[in-house]
Amino acid sequence: MGAIVRGFDTRPAALEQFKSFGAEPLEVEIKESGEGVGGYAKEMSKEFIEAEMALFAKQCKEVDILISTALIPAQTTKTEPHMIC
Repeated sequence: MGAIVRGFDTRPAALEQFKSFGAEPLEVEIKESGEGVGGYAKEMSKEFIEAEMALFAKQCKEVDILISTALIPAQTTKTEPHMIC
């Protein structure tokens, strides 16, 4: 039983890691680097986040499971979900 695996990250290096194990990398049309300090992602622009949410909404219609994680240094982790598929 195989799975179709897709991955999204704001950092190009993470997208390359997804590709290395056969996952389809997902990207938004807005070209904005997510590279932050120490290998972490940085907070993205409002326009990028809106495009990201549109991408996730589309993916939710096509997939059975969606796992979303994020950690931005020096910011409080949100406990409420942004989107439930």
